[in-house]
Amino acid sequence: MQILYRQKRVQSLVERTVMDFVSRQTDPGTVVTVSRVALSPDLKNGTAFLLIYPETHAREMLATLQSCVSELNRQLFKTLRMKTPPKVAFTLDAGERRRQRIEEILRQEKKT
Repeated sequence: MQILYRQKRVQSLVERTVMDFVSRQTDPGTVVTVSRVALSPDLKNGTAFLLIYPETHAREMLATLQSCVSELNRQLFKTLRMKTPPKVAFTLDAGERRRQRIEEILRQEKKT
């Protein structure tokens, strides 16, 4: 029970820190949303799943964020005050995009 609570708490703090970091790195005219953060059970690694709009800027913005990931990891070290905070990487959230596409198809089918 204690381990599960710690994982949830660390995940929440990492998610908040990642959101703050991403908001400072985002270009004007680009919207970046952190859909979720997944941490490994040992809390050493994490993945931040991002939604980036417009989609035409997604790859470019992802590359920009990945080039700044060491700065994020330093910020996590200061914020979390853990001996070894999780190393976070960024990836695009394909699951959310698929869900949105399915909803769009269902709306179109409903109209016809």
